[in-house]
Amino acid sequence: APEPEAVEEIAPVKPANAVVYESYNPSVMGKAEDFYEAKSDTKIRRICEAVIGREAPVSTDVLIKKVISAFDITRVTEKAENRIRETLSELPVTEIDGFIWQNDVMPDSFTVYRTPAEGDEKRSMDEIPPQEIANAVNEIIKEQISMTREDLVRVTAAIFGYNRIGGAIESAAQKGIAYAMEKGFIKEENGRVSGL
Repeated sequence: APEPEAVEEIAPVKPANAVVYESYNPSVMGKAEDFYEAKSDTKIRRICEAVIGREAPVSTDVLIKKVISAFDITRVTEKAENRIRETLSELPVTEIDGFIWQNDVMPDSFTVYRTPAEGDEKRSMDEIPPQEIANAVNEIIKEQISMTREDLVRVTAAIFGYNRIGGAIESAAQKGIAYAMEKGFIKEENGRVSGL
């Protein structure tokens, strides 16, 4: 069996300018057999709109799971996903790299980052758009001036509620850092990351 991934402990960080992430969990609105019926079109649309309205940008996978859960379905199938994607095609949204964005708030105009409320379940790091992680990175560097990339990964993960760094968490943080560099928020020189 593969060995478990090594993780490092880090102290929690209190984000200064974060917005609280508000999750929307729909109540059950029908049975599994109702999901594919035309009579459920409006319900599916309303659930999509509610999740997107509260959580966008939201992971497409998370959105799909929330919609099917409202019909007491626990397993995502291609047929169920296609049904939801059909509804999404009728909404003013765009899917970019696995995330649903409202057309009036696209990645270049998205300037906040969202952290879990006290006691709320945190999102998986791969459920957070790289653009949002980049916004946190930008704030961290504005406050810290300069730090190693390794420290930046740790602090970034901690802002989103992760005090232990594993492969998936580091990968998501690195994508956010790369996006921040691409957008010109930060630069890396001599092993240190700083603002521009």
